[in-house]
Amino acid sequence: PLFWIATIMVVFFTTPEYGAWTNIFPSVGIKTSYGGDISFFAQLANNASRLFLPVLLLSLHSLAYFTKQLKEEMLATLKAPFILATKARGLTDFQILKNHVLPNSMISYTTLISGGLASLFTGSVVIEVIFNIPGLGRLLLDSMSYNDWPVIFLILILVSLATMLGYLLGDIILGYLSPKIRREMELA
Repeated sequence: PLFWIATIMVVFFTTPEYGAWTNIFPSVGIKTSYGGDISFFAQLANNASRLFLPVLLLSLHSLAYFTKQLKEEMLATLKAPFILATKARGLTDFQILKNHVLPNSMISYTTLISGGLASLFTGSVVIEVIFNIPGLGRLLLDSMSYNDWPVIFLILILVSLATMLGYLLGDIILGYLSPKIRREMELA
């Protein structure tokens, strides 16, 4: 679905062929400055309108999955026996959600997000190819077509490092969220 939606968005939102109101965003591609006198943030500001559709698609692609997982975790936590005890103590529904349900649901959700953190650094091959964005995904695809093994191995090592750092960051956040995990980390 990502490939199809990205293609449809490029066709409908970057050309005036289907009406003047559909030509909302500029054509695909990124304007680069090779002079060296422009900063990264200035280039980002220059390309903000060109990056809106790719960022939107990457966000929508994973948003449904992450939202569904958080909803299921929160519903499972709401059925836990300690929630009944918090209601018996007279806490409001908002206090129960904020202080008990959400922190307990975030424990497994943090692990899920830290696993997907590497994809933020590595990019998406489909998005980079359709929107003509230079990135690691596109470089990997080009290197595979030219059998450039050293570049392929380097990209795989970078992806592996990003994945390990994502899981490490997730473990650190888990130690902060859960006192039980924090005590186990201190004992080790």
